Amino acid sequence: VYVGECGFRRWVRLGHHMDMRKNAEALACKGSRGGTGEWVSYRRYVRLLPPDPKDGSLWAMVLQDPCPRDAALKVLIESIDVRTHTNPAKSEGISEGAVPNSSDVNRLRKRICVGHYTFAPEEGRVEIRYVATDGEYRLTMSLSHGGTRIFADRLTWEHYEMAELTPPSAAAAAAAAIG
Repeated sequence: VYVGECGFRRWVRLGHHMDMRKNAEALACKGSRGGTGEWVSYRRYVRLLPPDPKDGSLWAMVLQDPCPRDAALKVLIESIDVRTHTNPAKSEGISEGAVPNSSDVNRLRKRICVGHYTFAPEEGRVEIRYVATDGEYRLTMSLSHGGTRIFADRLTWEHYEMAELTPPSAAAAAAAAIG
């Protein structure tokens, strides 16, 4: 399982923090003016499964969450059926459902996205694609420190993008206009 330590700084207006204690402290010190910057830490987990013995499919699981590492690893290793799993409606963001100290297996399972990957050993590149309700996601990683065990070495995150899905009615209208 690849684990990427991630984070970002966000601006929180006074009185708008999810932690009510922080709202009270900030309002007591500064009144109702301004805000504060806070660092939000989370991890991105990627699990690449070996080729499926039935059909050779290459399955990948992706989880973005601030939960404890042990909880994420447990759910990624033990409890997902890639063929029947339903991806979440919104796969990105550290908002609803993301709880920093939560180890709730059911909550984490619902946040995992399942897709397929390709591996190009000559280029040392792994590409993952999965679809959630909010779009199609594409992740590209490069393999470094390759050796005789080239499939299991270090992955470096290179590219990450989301393409909005075209609603079926819009796609049909566009196809009809072209054809």
